[in-house]
Amino acid sequence: ESYPTITSGVLVPAHTQVRFTCNAADGLSGIVLVYDYTANAWTHWTVKPRGQSYAFGGACMHDGSYHVVTTRGSVYREDPTTWRDDGAFRPLVIETAWSQAGGQSGWVRMRKAIPLCERRGAHGLSVSVYRDFATTAEQVETWTAAQVTAFTAPEQIVARVMRQQGQAYRVRIEDTYPGDATDLGEGFTVAGITLEYGVKRGLARVPREQRA
Repeated sequence: ESYPTITSGVLVPAHTQVRFTCNAADGLSGIVLVYDYTANAWTHWTVKPRGQSYAFGGACMHDGSYHVVTTRGSVYREDPTTWRDDGAFRPLVIETAWSQAGGQSGWVRMRKAIPLCERRGAHGLSVSVYRDFATTAEQVETWTAAQVTAFTAPEQIVARVMRQQGQAYRVRIEDTYPGDATDLGEGFTVAGITLEYGVKRGLARVPREQRA
């Protein structure tokens, strides 16, 4: 809904993906919406040269590489030898949907979030926990690049949830800039995220003013 205008749809068979360039209603910014038909999963990219987002005029495959063109006439080619964007580090951000282990309006205790990762390059880590449909994180845990480098394989972390009772939880994990300008920026991959829950009796607790 935030990017209603689609300006291209391109099949990228080497990655088993279909990529759509989509622009915001005001025509000032855009994203690349990606469907992976092997994983049956959706994700999206932002292309931000020099930190600024642009709208897309279109995209195509040329000489085996994916290209996008902005509405300002700049052309960007996907380079498989680096994970940087126009020379700048870009984080990989993975966010779960809202998890309601107790069902709709059920009440749960969420104890831990345990991402299982694989280190591919220098990076720090950040894990954020969202509760009860809030748009801002209630808890953020971070590890520096030096701390991540010292991990034993696999790269598996345990984030203990501070505010454990609620009806819905969401977890976001991302890599952070390691401070090494020479690193290719691949960071990490994620095999999955395990959430440890206990389902409690009763339904969601709401403030007094929301009860009849």
